[in-house]
Amino acid sequence: MTLKIDLDSETQKFLETEADRKGMEAEDLTAELVAKGLSERDSAPNERREELLGKKKLTAEERAELDRLQLGADRLLEKLDFERLDEVKRMEKEASAILDS
Repeated sequence: MTLKIDLDSETQKFLETEADRKGMEAEDLTAELVAKGLSERDSAPNERREELLGKKKLTAEERAELDRLQLGADRLLEKLDFERLDEVKRMEKEASAILDS
């Protein structure tokens, strides 16, 4: 995906300098940093969910929070399940095509 974003000159200079230091293109470094930020963002709710699961007693607010976090985790895993099933179907078709040839 191509995405154009406007950065202030200080941020742009930082990205260019850091990319040069790593021997990368600034665009590649930016994509890497965005991906890392998204994965870290996704892990925060799971860390809190694990914290709540580890408690012996939950308050009503904590129980509601855990239910909400669990629902989010379930939705994410369901999406991953569908992606994996699609990948399996694709591999089955490829295997079938190879066997049929």
